[in-house]
Amino acid sequence: MLDTAARLDQVSRFCDDLQALRRPVPGVARIDNAGTVTVGTYADGTPAGWPLWLAGHGRHTTVVGAAGSGKTLLLRSLLYGVAAADVNAQIIDLGPGQLTGLPHPTARDLDAARTVLATISGIARRDRTGTLRLLVIDDLTLLTRDPVAARMLHHLALVAADAGIAIVTSVQSPQLRTYGAAALGRDAEHLRDLLSQELVLQRIPAAATATMLLPHGPDLPYLASRLGDGTPTAGLGFLPRHRPTPFRAWLP
Repeated sequence: MLDTAARLDQVSRFCDDLQALRRPVPGVARIDNAGTVTVGTYADGTPAGWPLWLAGHGRHTTVVGAAGSGKTLLLRSLLYGVAAADVNAQIIDLGPGQLTGLPHPTARDLDAARTVLATISGIARRDRTGTLRLLVIDDLTLLTRDPVAARMLHHLALVAADAGIAIVTSVQSPQLRTYGAAALGRDAEHLRDLLSQELVLQRIPAAATATMLLPHGPDLPYLASRLGDGTPTAGLGFLPRHRPTPFRAWLP
């Protein structure tokens, strides 16, 4: 537990960081040869990113954020980046279709989503060529409310990483029902753990909702929907397993 002086100092530095990150900057995520994706910058100008692949193995990422926090824009930036890096990507977007129009095949209904999950599971079991692949699922709840799809995703998550397949999904809340608790029972917690090897937190609905996923360490200050001058905080976030200070995502 931080004492009062240390806490005030942390809050002061946090406010200074927000001031430095006030203005959104257009850009597209970049992926290096090691599989690390850079999605924006910290206040001091250093790159903000996390590994999508380590030694050829996929790292699954959960992007947590309230509506309007910038989750989908971050996914769009990431998908443009993997296209430039020649990574094989597939999208499941059962919502309003904000990921349509990208240079990747997109499943827009439940039947198509089930087909995608079955196809990628087959690839995961037989393909050991070292090809890097990415599955992006926007608004996971829309997929896992279907019991069949929830079970298919769980089976895929068990084998995807070893086949070089990274899964990135967005959620508004990391509660177990988001991960198909009705269909998976205790396996819903296992699925959440599998899909949250990496975390991106963007304006979470309430600070407590993400504590079940956070590593031990400094508390992250709550990120309100707007800054003091009314500027929206969409695009601001945290990569808590790498650096517990806010970053500004590049928004395409």
